[in-house]
Amino acid sequence: MASCNQIIFFTSLIVFGILFMRNNVEKVEAADIFCTQECNPEAFYMLCPQNNTKIYNICKNCCQARLLSCHLYRDDDSLIC
Repeated sequence: MASCNQIIFFTSLIVFGILFMRNNVEKVEAADIFCTQECNPEAFYMLCPQNNTKIYNICKNCCQARLLSCHLYRDDDSLIC
């Protein structure tokens, strides 16, 4: 049977391990995301909530639009992303 000291030691080891691992989790920032440069051929316009105007003649894909907090739409006004 395990002694009380061994149980306390292993419990402490697990708790400190969890705390150490939480501090080493890598956080991803928007600036760290790399998008490909391909255009989505279905994208007819882009709408950004900041100015709420339709931007035509775009060469964007969903990854690029997300980084700008925008949405891509088809020519029938259906949402792509």
